[in-house]
Amino acid sequence: MRSAAGVGAATVAAGFLASALADPAVAASRPDAVPTTTEPVVAHVSDARTGQIDLFVGTRHVRVHDHELAARLIRAVRQPVRPRVRQ
Repeated sequence: MRSAAGVGAATVAAGFLASALADPAVAASRPDAVPTTTEPVVAHVSDARTGQIDLFVGTRHVRVHDHELAARLIRAVRQPVRPRVRQ
């Protein structure tokens, strides 16, 4: 199981990309706004070396190249898993 921080980082990054791709003009005009999407987003780092990330938003597929984001996503999922403490 992945750590909550890693999954959260991946979700935020993918959510940002999906919103920016859904309406680039809005994303460019409000860089400080927190983007949202109503559709599920899946980010697949196809090639971390080149920064290639495939995004699946609803029924759409979008390919982006972002070395920094790919590296952050890979680091996020490689975080050690912390055991859950039941209360």
